[in-house]
Amino acid sequence: PKQPRMQADLLLLCTFVLAAVGDAKHNWPINYEWGNLERVEINGYSGAAMDPFLSRDGKWLFWGTFNKGVNISLLYAKVVNTTFVDYMGPMKGSANGPIPHLDAVPSMDNQNRFYWVSTRGWPENYDNLETGIFHNGTIPTANHVRGNIYTKVPSQNWIVNDQEINEDGSLLFYVDSHIPTPPSRSAKLANISMATRQSDGTFLKHPHSARILHTVNNLIPNSTLVYAPSSLGTNALELYFTVVIPKDPRGTALFVAKRKSSTEPFGQPEEIRIPSDGKIYVIPEAPTLTPDGKTMLFKRNDCVPTCVHRRVYKMDRK
Repeated sequence: PKQPRMQADLLLLCTFVLAAVGDAKHNWPINYEWGNLERVEINGYSGAAMDPFLSRDGKWLFWGTFNKGVNISLLYAKVVNTTFVDYMGPMKGSANGPIPHLDAVPSMDNQNRFYWVSTRGWPENYDNLETGIFHNGTIPTANHVRGNIYTKVPSQNWIVNDQEINEDGSLLFYVDSHIPTPPSRSAKLANISMATRQSDGTFLKHPHSARILHTVNNLIPNSTLVYAPSSLGTNALELYFTVVIPKDPRGTALFVAKRKSSTEPFGQPEEIRIPSDGKIYVIPEAPTLTPDGKTMLFKRNDCVPTCVHRRVYKMDRK
């Protein structure tokens, strides 16, 4: 199996022609809230940084490696500031499964309940989200996340390949994706859904998930690749996400959709304008925010000279 968010990464690198990036000409509004683009230095680490996630207290940065679907591991760093973090190494304990393994796409609530995507036991066991308590880089025990969020259709390669838990751990944004058989380099269906945490720790799909996320999942007619959700605050009044955009030289774009209360549907998504730093890049994805919502981190592929440099960047809210 392929790295969950890397499916788009692999496919788009092969199919999109590089071009200088400007405002895309589409039928949706552009969001100009973000500026001051800078690369985040991961001190002591020079490899790829996929699917970055900032802890809710702002002290830790987590991400996944990139190794073409083999032995993908969760790594972590101690945050010094929003442009400099100290690499601590692979996460310990039960975070990374036995070789060969895929453990990726981390998130965590404010009670240190850590969640991630794992293929240990999949597809024999469709419950492929894992959870455990984070303590200084270690997950002592990993458990499958239980609930009705999985599509359990034998031989059809459904997998929850993306997720983010909200601040207080009550709401899970997840992406249940279909990867054709034989496995291709990219999912063919990937939309965002919501689930609520029950008292026993299981997650049940939100009864109004489709209505609340309608604008998010229907931004582009007939588009089926909407992923990498990231919410702000306990009530998730702002939802950040990534969309694959056909015929766009960047391949993907970052978006935000907002609402005024937790019971309302999200409003019209806006494409987040990434300030120019003079570099050509592709596949911006996987936004994650500081606890105060004033800084956003995300991953992009810098093209110097080829688009294989998967790095973390940050922007500040103006």
